[in-house]
Amino acid sequence: MKKRAYTWIFIAIAVLALLAGVISFAARGALNAIERQRHDILGLAIEIQDYGINVAAASLALKGIKIYPAGKEDEASLLASAERLNVSLAPWDLLRKAIHARKIVLVNPSIKVVRSSAAGYNWDALDLGEEDSKAEAEDKDKESEWEVRVDSVKVRGGDVSYVDKVDGHRLRLSSLDMTISNISKQGDDDDLPTQLAINAKIDENKGSLNVKGRLNLFGEGVNFKLRSIIGNSPITYYRSFYAGSAPFPIVGGSISITSQATSKKSELVANNHATIYNLKAGGGVKGDLINAFVLKRRAPIEADVTVRGNIEEGSFSVGSRISAGIGEGILAQARSIPDLLSPAEKIKSRTKAIGDGMKGLFRR
Repeated sequence: MKKRAYTWIFIAIAVLALLAGVISFAARGALNAIERQRHDILGLAIEIQDYGINVAAASLALKGIKIYPAGKEDEASLLASAERLNVSLAPWDLLRKAIHARKIVLVNPSIKVVRSSAAGYNWDALDLGEEDSKAEAEDKDKESEWEVRVDSVKVRGGDVSYVDKVDGHRLRLSSLDMTISNISKQGDDDDLPTQLAINAKIDENKGSLNVKGRLNLFGEGVNFKLRSIIGNSPITYYRSFYAGSAPFPIVGGSISITSQATSKKSELVANNHATIYNLKAGGGVKGDLINAFVLKRRAPIEADVTVRGNIEEGSFSVGSRISAGIGEGILAQARSIPDLLSPAEKIKSRTKAIGDGMKGLFRR
């Protein structure tokens, strides 16, 4: 009986040793593949200071990471850096020269997003694997020794800066946690297999951002269905987004926005509801009218704005459209209260009413 028990123990140990050897061998093979191909992985070049292998967990730990567009490995082109990148691998896939990352966790990354033209961004080099022709696919198979597949990505403690050199917009997100799960090519363009969740602070203490929804990373154009909430934030922090589009200067107040956005083949429809607290306007007659309206109302201002456009063409600014819609809506509400109008505004309003009445009379 004891002899049989010992036999099974030895078999178990041998199997575990074999598995550990397979994982270690394959993981080192994956590291070698990463080292050979790191200058062009999905269109990006990756610089890594140190590697580590956890055989028991079948995972890799990459430390001191910097990411550049492939072929532009200089500080001016730096896209992102991170303290650590943990990769959980499917060990048996490594034996067939496939790097199957079940989960990638990026720790304390710093990410830069720069819009340099109407539809041009510094991350345009990223190639997520859009469908190629049969000939192109065969050529890639010959050139590439290892297949790369990722199931999910997590970001912890991220810091993201966004700069729009075209419209002058700036935004910073800190303490960002993001999860992208079920990254898949399954289904057609109407399917949204991938789940997205984002939680972040807006520039440390300027409010919060929460995003949840689904998307398709591999379909034709940009396809998603997202719900987002911008928590109560100082409205002037978004000055670069509404400068020149609001019909009156804004000098104070706070805002929260909920948005339901859908994009199908890059055609965006976003329904936004804004709640504005303690709005304070400047700029003469219009500013005085708005401030009188806010004092009389003694309640938050609610506004609904729908934004439509093509995302890839980059022919519109969501921020400016929302702010223009909100501003015009507030002015319309303020002008509808006769007690708030100045004498000049009252004369103008009465003249318009008389003119409309005369037009109506002659139509009969």
